[in-house]
Amino acid sequence: MGQIILKNQPCPKCGSSDARQIYEDGSHCFSCNTQFPKEEKSNIRMVSSNSYHESLEDIAKYDTRGFKERGITKRICEYYGVKVSYDQQGEIDAHFYPYGKDAITGYKKRKLPKEFLIIEKMTGLFGQMQAGNGGKLIVITEGEIDALTVQQAWFDKYEKFYPVVSIPSASQTKVLLENRDWLRNFESIVIWFDNDDPGKQAADKAAKILGFDKVKVVRNCTLKDANELYLKEGHFGVLKAIWEASPWSPAGIISSGDTWELYKAELEGEYIPWPPFAKELNDKIYGRRLGSITILCSGTGMGKSSFLKEDQYHLLTTTEDKIGVCSLEESVSETVSGLLAIHLNKRIQLPDVIVTEEEEKNAWLETMGTNRLMFLDHQGSVTDDSLIDKMEFMALSGCKYIYLDHITIAVSETEDNDINRATDRIMSDLLKLAKRHNIWLGVVSHLRKTNTTQKSYARGAIPSDDDLKGSGSLKQIGAQIIAISRNKTEEDPIKRHTSRLWVLKDRFSGRTGPMGQYRFLESTGRLAYSESLDEDFNLQL
Repeated sequence: MGQIILKNQPCPKCGSSDARQIYEDGSHCFSCNTQFPKEEKSNIRMVSSNSYHESLEDIAKYDTRGFKERGITKRICEYYGVKVSYDQQGEIDAHFYPYGKDAITGYKKRKLPKEFLIIEKMTGLFGQMQAGNGGKLIVITEGEIDALTVQQAWFDKYEKFYPVVSIPSASQTKVLLENRDWLRNFESIVIWFDNDDPGKQAADKAAKILGFDKVKVVRNCTLKDANELYLKEGHFGVLKAIWEASPWSPAGIISSGDTWELYKAELEGEYIPWPPFAKELNDKIYGRRLGSITILCSGTGMGKSSFLKEDQYHLLTTTEDKIGVCSLEESVSETVSGLLAIHLNKRIQLPDVIVTEEEEKNAWLETMGTNRLMFLDHQGSVTDDSLIDKMEFMALSGCKYIYLDHITIAVSETEDNDINRATDRIMSDLLKLAKRHNIWLGVVSHLRKTNTTQKSYARGAIPSDDDLKGSGSLKQIGAQIIAISRNKTEEDPIKRHTSRLWVLKDRFSGRTGPMGQYRFLESTGRLAYSESLDEDFNLQL
């Protein structure tokens, strides 16, 4: 590859501190065997020996200054031996951070605002020369500025210096392995890397390298890094984050000592009531919870769509939240028409129902015109694998309640014809969606053609959770399962139009069984609560 122009440099890919050799026409890491082209884009700029003449001796003579914009004083920079250089206008144009275990072997030069160069050889950790050879506590940061910040916080509080070191970047955790024995001389190690994905991944790697018995990780900082926290909350905020650092555990594992807030949040979870026609669902199971899925099921033609539209209208008129509707059996215009009919208390879909255009327009303005509903326009196609993505878009757009009517269609045309596997996958994705955005999902499921009783659904058979069409994930993942039963063959019109509600599962209360009934009113198309199957009652809205 030509002549070597810079020896023993860090590798931006594997994190080795000295395995990368820079040649005239590129560079090569002898640790991970990666070859880099000359025009590579990395945070470490390559320079030739002919164009750069700063030596360690030269840099040692440079000035030391504090960084006012970072809240770091000259005293802290002097302690670490940080140097600066100036441009022709006398402004600071570069910082020089010394590295070495016992003596300075190299500098990391930061040419402002954010271009990096390695001078000579970087060994050990930034601040290692000052940290001593053991003690009660050492803090490891990601980047020199954060190390200076943590030291500044200690000094502000106690006017003393404490062991604080830094790795060069999130990709260079290998330096911790090279200095593992030295670091483990400290009784406790606190890792405080940036609050972003690379930082979190690097913190996990660092914890594994240094050993779970000694490591704690700062996870309670909602800002990007220690310096941002210091500028906002001062030394108290920084030291509090260190004192409250948690013992490291893999993602998804939570210590019991960290569960108080989770417990309180669960107790204070918000219940959203159902419409008045489903009064007993509110009385007995308190409504439905955000962050969960409710499964609604019934036989064909039992009025699931009417139930959903009444519920959507109820949320539209009793909350200020957005609502997402993914109806795979009807067009957007049909859904809009059904909601306008509820608002007008008129069955405007029927040809003999008279409604003026002014009434329609006013109803539209008072419902659709609020811009609080979002509809999935599937245009007849339900094979699109991006259904979950579209529902997530709704959630990100502010929809707190999203309806999927119905899941049976959503999984009906899978590539491998494996309906059960497709149902498992979509239910898993829906649960993650509900938890990730703390939204409620109402999912409609059809029933199997044969049920667990001898009676047909059309004649009022009560569904069980085993009758759900699809895999067992429907009854396992759904927090609530609500069934509708009705005898469509009844001669008496009141009984024929009266539906009964059954709770087959409620994870929160544990209550199941009959949950009242409601009647469809032919004159208005609305649903109203019924005390009994035989009563002659008035509409209660």
